[in-house]
Amino acid sequence: MAHELWIDTASGTAPMFYVDEDPWHGLGTKLANPATPIRVVCNNTLTMALSEGETIRVPHTQDVHIMLQRTERTLGIINRRYTNISQVFKAMARHQLNQEKVRQYLASVFPAPNDPEDQYGLRRTMEQRALAELLFDQGKGNRMRGVSGTLWAAYNGVTELIDHRRTKQTPDQHLTSIWYGDGYLTKARAYCKATTLLKKAA
Repeated sequence: MAHELWIDTASGTAPMFYVDEDPWHGLGTKLANPATPIRVVCNNTLTMALSEGETIRVPHTQDVHIMLQRTERTLGIINRRYTNISQVFKAMARHQLNQEKVRQYLASVFPAPNDPEDQYGLRRTMEQRALAELLFDQGKGNRMRGVSGTLWAAYNGVTELIDHRRTKQTPDQHLTSIWYGDGYLTKARAYCKATTLLKKAA
């Protein structure tokens, strides 16, 4: 069985994580990456970096009181983390970016390859930056009042590019990438770089 937690964002409310219950073989109730949402659909187009938080497991026990105490404590931890995440998202929406700052942010999210001779990697990087910059302005929800021209819009542009771009990968390969592979790493970097900008501006 799966349950959702909703969080306030700059564009409204959105589901942020799922609780999957696995009752088999005493594995317990697993809160998969509870402080780590993947991507919110519709016009929010957000992804929280998967680099934060760890998987929390609530072991099954025959003592229902112990189980409830453990669950209450775990959900309290998750709620505190998500309160902080919500504040970060709203801070992104208050942080305005000019074109130069957008390009600097995207350059940090899509760094050039380490090998200066890697022309294919460099072309791919520049293409990703250009597409993300286009989505900063034209991405889903990014022209909404309170979103347009902000760090939140730049962050949303990255997540929309990674999660919804056309790719030569099969659907399963693409999903694996955005959950665990290169796409995951890019979205995690986008969040971390955004929080760094907010700290520098504070």
